[in-house]
Amino acid sequence: MSFERDLQKGAVAELAVRRWADSAGFYSQASVGRNPAWDVLLRASIEVKTDFRASTTGYFFIETHSHGKPSGISISQATTYALCTGTDGYFVGVELLKSFLGQLAERYVADGQKTGRLLPIRVLKTLPHLAVNLGAQLE
Repeated sequence: MSFERDLQKGAVAELAVRRWADSAGFYSQASVGRNPAWDVLLRASIEVKTDFRASTTGYFFIETHSHGKPSGISISQATTYALCTGTDGYFVGVELLKSFLGQLAERYVADGQKTGRLLPIRVLKTLPHLAVNLGAQLE
């Protein structure tokens, strides 16, 4: 293989990474110049949400209203949600998440003050996301 051919294949891979990152809620930027210090820069504003019961129930509760007013993801200005279950974290684009959640029924929390959607973890894993193992850090 030649250097030029390898360079072309690398450019295709970098574009694929950027497209995935953009679909997952990150904003990507390609490097500039012949010998950059990095290939792809990712930027995101991240809102971290935890649901420690999600790994047991199989559902992640995402709040949409509190005391009758929009809250949670409904008013989030973040580009990305980090959904943490205690051992796993999933980074998902907010706009993608909102569009998917719109298909799910609204649920009330036991206190009757908050409503939200129950996102099945198995479905979450099918959305463009970045998964990280948090180990026992949050337990």
